[in-house]
Amino acid sequence: MKELWDWAKTKLYVDRRLILICGLMYALWGLGMNWFGIQMEIPNFTFWWQMVTCYLLYIVPVSLLPRNLPFHG
Repeated sequence: MKELWDWAKTKLYVDRRLILICGLMYALWGLGMNWFGIQMEIPNFTFWWQMVTCYLLYIVPVSLLPRNLPFHG
């Protein structure tokens, strides 16, 4: 378990600009998807913080972890 944690820490230790760019990109994407959900009358976020927890605190780390890994796994 310690090896996995050490591996994750090395993958998440990136330039702050990359985290800022990913955060802004996913925040805008989340707002757009929420707007689309409202327009199509499908489930959407009820509170603003739901977008933060979903797109920023979950998607940003998940997109940084597989960096430099082969696509085919």
